[in-house]
Amino acid sequence: MMPRPSLLCPLSLLLALLSVSVVCSFVTTGPSSKQQFVIRNAKAKADVEPLQHDNNKHDPAYVRHPSDGSVIVDPNGKPLTVDRMLATKPLRSDLMTRPGPGRRELTYMAGESVISTLNQVFGYDGWNLQVIQTEPVLREQLDGKRWCVVYTAHVRITLTETGTFKEDYGTGDAIDNQLPAALQLALKASITDAIKRAARHFGDKLGNCLYQNKFDLNEAPKNLGQALEQFDKRMGI
Repeated sequence: MMPRPSLLCPLSLLLALLSVSVVCSFVTTGPSSKQQFVIRNAKAKADVEPLQHDNNKHDPAYVRHPSDGSVIVDPNGKPLTVDRMLATKPLRSDLMTRPGPGRRELTYMAGESVISTLNQVFGYDGWNLQVIQTEPVLREQLDGKRWCVVYTAHVRITLTETGTFKEDYGTGDAIDNQLPAALQLALKASITDAIKRAARHFGDKLGNCLYQNKFDLNEAPKNLGQALEQFDKRMGI
């Protein structure tokens, strides 16, 4: 009698074949999946690179209305860029004068005019102020009654969109019969002075042109349209 074939052998063979198939499938799928992942990464990188390249270009920022965010246009209907506005001279209404050394008349921008211009150019939430340090440098009593106080301040103005910042130092002094009042006035004056000095680094519109000897108060523009016209004329536009 011939021996009955065992069912164990075909079953073992089937299991072995299935194992080989699974291993082969894993081996073939593994590198393929890995390669596909790399390709997706390379494609994503290729998609991003042009955007990064475009971001390196200088895209002009525009001056916007604080009410609705729409872009402000000049008298010719051209969108007004921040750079162009910063290059204009400050308006006559934003300027004040005071006696200076050598009987000279000094022209300056008041603190409220500088802050108003910062809001106008960059927007109310487009910049922030950091008072880095304040320090009293003098506190003495004059004639046994009045107090003389001098403070220095170090501030930084940062544009929220780009992170660009300008910083500078300012000095403030005050004389008052009451020491607390003199301290308060001198401290506030030093911070205001530092704000004005830091802001001027952004351009002529914020007072940088006032440090030029050739600046003529009588030629200060009366309105934004006239300021833009003067700038375009200087640039030969």
